[in-house]
Amino acid sequence: MQDLNNIITELADRQSITDLLLAYCAACDRIDEAALRTCFHPDATHDHGGYVGPSSEWIAPALAWLKGRVGITHMISTPRIVIKGDRAASDCHFVAYNRTDKQEGMLEEVLVKGRYVDRLIRTEQGWQILHRTGIHDLELIREVPAETRPMAAGPSSGGPADDPFARELAALMGG
Repeated sequence: MQDLNNIITELADRQSITDLLLAYCAACDRIDEAALRTCFHPDATHDHGGYVGPSSEWIAPALAWLKGRVGITHMISTPRIVIKGDRAASDCHFVAYNRTDKQEGMLEEVLVKGRYVDRLIRTEQGWQILHRTGIHDLELIREVPAETRPMAAGPSSGGPADDPFARELAALMGG
């Protein structure tokens, strides 16, 4: 039975780490600083997009850059997770996309593809990122006429106040 318990524990840890990676993406997309900070250990460090230093000092400028942008989307795929006790390493691919008004009648689209390589630690709050290396394999930045990229009617991704998922969660939780 011990083998089954170990398997269940490892599967639960893998799911918790995957949930953490997804929470990071959602926090970026919603420009939710408090949620983003919970993804990182207080002593976490960052090496990502030219920034090297404490993750705590990376968060505010990263989110400031995203403010005012629309269609903010961060996605991860193919997470590989190796766990050893209260430590883990993960490697996943990411795609990040956003757009913003550049000048009258023009939009800037930004697409970044790469990998997040993380060192993680189990804490009382759950798994947290202790060190992130962000690898950019592709960065596409282009200006396009606004009329060629119309916004769809209805809500868009980005922004916690009017996000449809936030409303569904509030309804589900009775708040």
